[in-house]
Amino acid sequence: SVAARGLGDVYKIQLIGPGIEFDGSLSNCDEVVIEGTVRATIATTHLIVKATGRFTGSAEVEKAEIDGQYEGTLTAKTQLQINQTGTVIGDINYAQLEVTPGGLLTGNVDALTEGEDKKIVRPPSYPQEEKKQP
Repeated sequence: SVAARGLGDVYKIQLIGPGIEFDGSLSNCDEVVIEGTVRATIATTHLIVKATGRFTGSAEVEKAEIDGQYEGTLTAKTQLQINQTGTVIGDINYAQLEVTPGGLLTGNVDALTEGEDKKIVRPPSYPQEEKKQP
């Protein structure tokens, strides 16, 4: 799915709906919303696992919001939010953590330090012009 952001910019959203199963990898998305079952490697700005969603794999994100089940490796460079129905199990790294009562976090959990890079490096979505040397 694609939504207009501004002049020339496109906000890229990928939705894995209820009842859908996906195996593979996702990248170059601004937002990934999981309502189905996903076994994948994901690089995105914003990951949302809805209450019906089940994720197994690894993800490197700026922000993660978990209402469903997440199992695997997760690096949330800005924020990890686990809501009342959310379960996160695995090797977890985060900058800020919020767990709502009822939410569950289990595994190897570490806070990112100030010195660690908190930016996701993405390939450009369009070819860059090469700078010519004089």
